[in-house]
Amino acid sequence: MYKKIILIVLLVLSLASPAQESSSEFELDTIFERKLDEIIVDAIFDTATISIETAKSLGWKDTYLEQLGSKDMVKVEYPKIIKISKRGTDVEYYAPVVKNSSYYVSEIEFYDRDERKLNSIQPETNTEIYSSAYNKYILIGKIPAEYKPNFSGGLLYNAKGERILVMKEGPTPMSVSEKGLMGAFSLLSWDPTYKPGGPFYLYDKDGNLIKAIKDPNKEDATPFFSEFSPNGNHVVLAFDGKTGKPNYFYIILDNGEIVGRCKLTKYYFSGHSEEMAVLDDAGFAVVLDEYKIPFVLFIDWNGNIKWEQPLEIRGNMIVKISEDKSKVYVLTGLGCIWCFDIKTGVKLWYNKEGWAFDSTAGRFSWEIPRFRELKVNDDILYIIGKQGREWHSSTLFAFDGKTGNLLKKIEYPQEKITFAETVENIGIINITNPSISILK
Repeated sequence: MYKKIILIVLLVLSLASPAQESSSEFELDTIFERKLDEIIVDAIFDTATISIETAKSLGWKDTYLEQLGSKDMVKVEYPKIIKISKRGTDVEYYAPVVKNSSYYVSEIEFYDRDERKLNSIQPETNTEIYSSAYNKYILIGKIPAEYKPNFSGGLLYNAKGERILVMKEGPTPMSVSEKGLMGAFSLLSWDPTYKPGGPFYLYDKDGNLIKAIKDPNKEDATPFFSEFSPNGNHVVLAFDGKTGKPNYFYIILDNGEIVGRCKLTKYYFSGHSEEMAVLDDAGFAVVLDEYKIPFVLFIDWNGNIKWEQPLEIRGNMIVKISEDKSKVYVLTGLGCIWCFDIKTGVKLWYNKEGWAFDSTAGRFSWEIPRFRELKVNDDILYIIGKQGREWHSSTLFAFDGKTGNLLKKIEYPQEKITFAETVENIGIINITNPSISILK
């Protein structure tokens, strides 16, 4: 009996305690490296079967190509879409803005597998860039402002950079699915683009209106965020309480039918895309706030809250779902990572870095590698930490997704790095010394 009690106590302590650094060997090899003539803020890769000579010219290492066991043709990745920096190395640490705002992106270039430029786009000022889950479509949304109220609508492109739709006016599209469906908003209360039945509108890729969605309570809330599921079958629509609360989530099918509603009387959603992760067949995980306390919730496609768990600290949050769809990962820029079972919400592990924010220690230093970007690959969590109020240095972390143990840490002193979007392995863009590399 006593042995059973001791085992239970040890198990509870192991789940509640911060994960420790692993003593096992974990290596990251550079299998692709390419110097660049221009400073870029994003690169999206695709796969193709090409000759070994072409692969070498792209930047693939001989040692990696030899491992593929072919002497003629090999299947590798190539940079299909490149985003050129408008401001050189003078970029901020918040990646979604840097990669998707016309303030930072001067040009989007599209290439084929033989490095031929197919097309290019120069986003207008006051536009935002949105991509479907697997980059089949690229959407440019025109963001109206008080000094420019008629600047609205958007442009839709395919993965080759070919323009397939121009929305000259009307609500501004701000999300796009793999099916080419677009979620659009009337963004200003006095917006001249407002159409009956809105202010949220679901369009198909030809610009036809599928459905207009009304506010749940026009005096109480207004729509401000939408996110499609990876397969494009669902869209999550968030309504912002005009006094902070309540928030609403609507779950809408691709035909415009509302199949779920969730009214959040005590929670508030930030509207940051990184704070929501959508799963095709189950629902979505999202970070919400109750006053100053953050929570992570899982909400199913009927709008039911399946579970909710408090988080010890706020900061900029990122939510991801494991590749096997069994776990929810949450991290804060202030140095903590949580892992939850996706079905039950049980906390599987928790990691707090030694430099993580301590509310009893007074002011928090900027001179630590705050967690800013997260990629999950083969159940390894790769995190980019960015150091300095005026971001100047970076660190790449690798954590075991099963245990939370720190496997590897690579320093990039006086260099700004960001993730590239690769199909496999981990892509790194060096903004300071323009280059792209892939690590395995």
